Amino acid sequence: DIFGTFLSGNSGHGIYVQSCGGTVVSNNFVVNCCRSTTTFESQGVAHIGVSTGDLAVYPTGNITPVIVSNNNVNAPRGPCIYVATCSVPVLTTGNIITSSGTSAVRGEAIIYTRTNGAMINSNIIKHVNANYSAISVLAGTGQSLDGHDISHNKINGSGAGSNISVNRVTTGVHSNVNMIGNRVSGALTSYAFFLEGITNLSFSNNNGDSSGIVFYMTSCVNVRGSCNRLYSSLAGSAIIFTGTVSGSFFDKTNNLYGRIQNDVGSGMLIEQFA
Repeated sequence: DIFGTFLSGNSGHGIYVQSCGGTVVSNNFVVNCCRSTTTFESQGVAHIGVSTGDLAVYPTGNITPVIVSNNNVNAPRGPCIYVATCSVPVLTTGNIITSSGTSAVRGEAIIYTRTNGAMINSNIIKHVNANYSAISVLAGTGQSLDGHDISHNKINGSGAGSNISVNRVTTGVHSNVNMIGNRVSGALTSYAFFLEGITNLSFSNNNGDSSGIVFYMTSCVNVRGSCNRLYSSLAGSAIIFTGTVSGSFFDKTNNLYGRIQNDVGSGMLIEQFA
């Protein structure tokens, strides 16, 4: 029951880790924070917030990661776990998360911004916010982020929000990303996976269901897709490759069910269509 009415609405954290590596946030139950927060972005305000400091410090110097694990987080408003501007790796693993807010005010289950080496693994998420992703990893304008691993998360989603999103603002870019073994299901009417601005992506053994666009990839380079199941009942384009997706290949181990749109000039080679 943390309101977040002080500091001109720039508060409301249940737990906040600032400017310190080596912290472990584990085995907590956090519920109903950010009740009156108005500005989430200024401090990465969330039920659990992590902001260790200058992005430029990593990966040089001592590596003292932050671990956010085995927490139970229930957020009727605002993000559940928000990792912003971190100079050390942050591992978010094994959490049980209910992101129940349907407000237009931020509502991600897990969001990473301006952070290298995002490690988001084995979380169980229920997500109903139609305006924000369940898991979001964002590169800001001109930022080059490296070394993300988003694996073995189980998401039950509903509505039109993306459920796993790795994207950017204008010229941002992500490099060397692994997305393995994620499961996205539920009453989902839009993107199970939304991928933008990635160089060197391994996308394998992921399973996504949607009655809308189940998979969207744009402006990605050197992608390898294998052993994925992507299913959509949408009559129109449900699996979309657009922009420049050069040097990229989806082999016939993928089970693709739905109309595939592979734009002229994208550069994506698809061994077997739906």
